[in-house]
Amino acid sequence: MGGVSIALLIAATQTGCASRLERARSAHAQGDDEKAEELYQKSIAAQKDDADLARRELVEMKVELGRKQVKKDPVKGEQLFREALALDGSSEPAKDGLGRALKAQGKTDAAVGVLAGESEFGACSLCGRYLAVVLLERAAERENAKELQGALDDYKRAVELVPQPDTWFAISRVQAALGDGDASVAAVEDAAKLIQESDTLAQEAFVRVREKVVLKALTTGDVALADRFLKIFPPGSGGERWYTLQLQVAREQYRRKDTDGAMARIEPFLGPEHTDTLPESHKPQFEKLLSTMYQARGTSEMHAGKPAVADEWFTKAMKLEPESNKIRLLRALALAGQRDVDTGLKIVETTPDSAAGRAEIEAILYSMKVHNLIDAGQLDAAKETLTRAQASNYEQPEVHVAMAALLAETPAPKPSRKDAKILKRDGVVDYPDGEINRYGEALSELAWARAQADSQGERYPYRGPEYKQRAQQLEQRIRAFYPYPVKFNEDSNTVLTFEAAGGGKDIEIDAPNGQRESVFAAAGKQVEVTIQTPGLVTIKVGKQRLALYTEPYTHLHIKL
Repeated sequence: MGGVSIALLIAATQTGCASRLERARSAHAQGDDEKAEELYQKSIAAQKDDADLARRELVEMKVELGRKQVKKDPVKGEQLFREALALDGSSEPAKDGLGRALKAQGKTDAAVGVLAGESEFGACSLCGRYLAVVLLERAAERENAKELQGALDDYKRAVELVPQPDTWFAISRVQAALGDGDASVAAVEDAAKLIQESDTLAQEAFVRVREKVVLKALTTGDVALADRFLKIFPPGSGGERWYTLQLQVAREQYRRKDTDGAMARIEPFLGPEHTDTLPESHKPQFEKLLSTMYQARGTSEMHAGKPAVADEWFTKAMKLEPESNKIRLLRALALAGQRDVDTGLKIVETTPDSAAGRAEIEAILYSMKVHNLIDAGQLDAAKETLTRAQASNYEQPEVHVAMAALLAETPAPKPSRKDAKILKRDGVVDYPDGEINRYGEALSELAWARAQADSQGERYPYRGPEYKQRAQQLEQRIRAFYPYPVKFNEDSNTVLTFEAAGGGKDIEIDAPNGQRESVFAAAGKQVEVTIQTPGLVTIKVGKQRLALYTEPYTHLHIKL
């Protein structure tokens, strides 16, 4: 009995000697936080040596309890953090916790204020990482709401706190939406500096951004912007997808007629510097595009009447596509332009009928031969050769220019003696040597050829080296004495369009087979008359008499 009493006495004495601070700790450890706070507050109020320690531990307890409440009851958590800050306004864990509790309640702006040190509690160096998270969330919300400047400000603040590629990508995206292309590119450049060899997610994100921007730039023809992105080269950003973009940019340059720029882009990729990196699947595509551009450059030289220069380009293309029948045919055309039509025709004859361009180039070469025969005075042989050209491809402009040249040397049906006298007296065309050849039809064929060539475009690959020069020279020669512009008329009659330059005019027309027409051309207006049977047509306008030998398939414009 005596022993037990002594033990109880000792225990009671020890309990009675424990300080409030120790008892507060014990209460907190046992989960009695209300008792713990009461004892901590008494220790603080006593202002003894352990008062500061008691205050610090009470703040820590409230922060600990607040953190447990943030997800369950953020309002309660906010209260606890504010109580902690009331005890110690400099407590950064309490500031961080208050920011989290406010954010959990949807009070984002207030949370940013606390975390950023903009509240009454002042700065918080501990809060930076979570502040970056909150800023990124708010930035995304602002961006979705089209509040772009606010979003940009938040993204910029976030990236200063926690630099990471994704944030720079977001900044780039918003800068682009705001129309600041340079700043957008600069942001991607900053992102690229942060991408590590092991960061495959950031690498993939960069590749996606690059593809999106480059392809969008191509829709507006902004090759310079595309190139800026293609020159940004963080780890993991090369390979097949980079080469694919280069190919797409080159194609767009070529489409926009920047052939020099496109060739300068593609040629190095087929050189030794890229031998080990250019994917095998891409090499044929690069070669095909470069060959196409070499052919286009050669075609341009053919259009300019420079077949020797054209052949140099076609030869370069042939090295890339040695089995191409199309390029062989283009070379045949270039050789023909260098006074070797027969060699060109031999190449055509040894080329399969199904080869692209065979019919077109064969027609051109025979047309060139027609001109040579006309120049040599061999009109019958020229007619036979023209028939072969027409059989090869009637739609080629060169065929119609050759036909025009032959028509200009071909006499029209001879007029009667009576009609000849009228033409001599009132004729509006001063025929060379008085010989009435089919000059009107020749001009009509030239007009058809010109329209056809225009529709084919400047990149049309099958163009005779002498086409433009031959057409211009022939038209100038005829128009020197033939006063009226002529258009092609698909019917075998003649269409006359009268235009009264001054006041209105009464027009009387006598045509073959008794056709008579009386029309009035109002001032500044046009009136059409169709002559059913071409031949001598007399036109009376007031006291003025005009005589014109009309031809089939022609449409003349006559200003009175």
